[in-house]
Amino acid sequence: MDDKKSRTNDENNAAPAPTSPDNMSSGSDAADADTLPDIKLPDEPRSETDDTLPDIPMPTESDKAGEPPKSGESKVSVKPETNEADKPPKSDKPPKSDKPVKSDKSENAGTSDRSGKTDSGDSSDKSDKTDKSNTSDKSGKNENTVTSDKSANPDKSANPDKPDKSANLDKPDKPANPDKPAKPDKSDARADSSDWRRHLPPLLTVSPSPHIRTEDTTRSIMIDVCIALMPALIWAIFVFGFRALTLTLISVVFAVLSEFAYQKLTRRQVTISDFSAVVTGILLAFNLPVAVPLWMPAIGAIFAIIVVKQLFGGIGKNFVNPALAARVFLLAWPAHMSAFTSPGEKLSPFAISVSYDAVASATPLASLKSGAIPQTSLFDMIIGYEGGCIGEVSALLLTAGFVYLLFRRVITWHIPVAYIGTVLALTILFSKNSLTYDFALGEIFSGGLFLGAIFMATDYTTSPVTVTGRLIYGVGCGLLTVFIRYFGGYPEGVSFSILIMNLLVWYLDRYTKPLKFGGAANGKAGKESDGK
Repeated sequence: MDDKKSRTNDENNAAPAPTSPDNMSSGSDAADADTLPDIKLPDEPRSETDDTLPDIPMPTESDKAGEPPKSGESKVSVKPETNEADKPPKSDKPPKSDKPVKSDKSENAGTSDRSGKTDSGDSSDKSDKTDKSNTSDKSGKNENTVTSDKSANPDKSANPDKPDKSANLDKPDKPANPDKPAKPDKSDARADSSDWRRHLPPLLTVSPSPHIRTEDTTRSIMIDVCIALMPALIWAIFVFGFRALTLTLISVVFAVLSEFAYQKLTRRQVTISDFSAVVTGILLAFNLPVAVPLWMPAIGAIFAIIVVKQLFGGIGKNFVNPALAARVFLLAWPAHMSAFTSPGEKLSPFAISVSYDAVASATPLASLKSGAIPQTSLFDMIIGYEGGCIGEVSALLLTAGFVYLLFRRVITWHIPVAYIGTVLALTILFSKNSLTYDFALGEIFSGGLFLGAIFMATDYTTSPVTVTGRLIYGVGCGLLTVFIRYFGGYPEGVSFSILIMNLLVWYLDRYTKPLKFGGAANGKAGKESDGK
């Protein structure tokens, strides 16, 4: 208590220091530059680490007068004494830090604003560092430090050992140098670095596989297929009359309505706008004789869309061709499916059914089944002036559609060429007639070989994706077609052969899949290691 009283008397008797203009401009009317801040000791219980009270440096006469200290004179550090009984009980909670007291600093005091060092030499420097380390609590705040701009920012923690250069109030701001360019803003640089990706071309953009991009969609592909089928449909109307158009429209309408109704009932996304149901309806009608009742394409379209396509997940998930599966299903009515009309005989477009006795006619394929050369000329078979199904008669116009699809890159040549080439080679090698080439050409241009090889065997979902797999697939279709035509009870074997090969597509894709670079060597090495 005596020490505290002596310290108070020294403060009252101290002469006031001259006031500088800088201190006058600080705007503080509560305290003058010659007064020292009131040191407030913590009233709250301190933690176990704070066993001693901080040393309080006392100003000397030379510090107050602004003069350098005399030789042998240094600041005196007074440490108040406390009794063990006066100590507050210890607590685990950190003490609450009091707000620092604002005060103005004088330039003549000889002390630095942030470093806390005086001009009295090394001894004062060491004592000042000791005071800072002892008076700081666990939160890292010093109770004896003067408030600054940095302490006002709660996001930045104060470091007592490191001077704060940003809050030096005594030094005037440096004028901007017009010759020196301003430093770029880092936020603008980050924004520019993120905007450069927007200017990259699509091929340089990193994205998940597949990385091959194209503007083709399911809708555009199906529209191309419809365009390729239009010449054959127009020719069918010319040869068989408008009943061919009526059957085609019924098949298309029921195919689209079946897909729409099923997707609505099952609460799936409606996909009738992709034209896949339209293509299925057209292909189904092309595989029907023009004399069938009008209800047959409706039943066939419903079966193709709901049973073959939608029940397995929709487009891209059916494992067989829907139109061919529906045609085979309609063979349950063999009398209707085998009634062919002569070319040029026009039937009523709106009659539900017609008399089979009036329209029965032999087809070139029926003659070839018995080993005879058909009476229809080769030219008529090429252009399509012959009896048969609606869309299979004109090999020439079907070939035109094939060229269009090749030009549009919708399909490749592998499956059609392998298919037709295999049939041609086998019928030449195993001809049933002495006129080998006439018999082989009759097998090629009659029936539904061109229609099946170009538009049905090349279906994306039910055909292989590799080149080797497509060639094997086409050869397999040709072998089965010739085998059924020669030894089967039905004169045509295109539909059966394609459906059978559809079931083998998964195996063809698996065993013809190309290996990665170095995959063959690694596979052989693995087998050798397994053998050892």
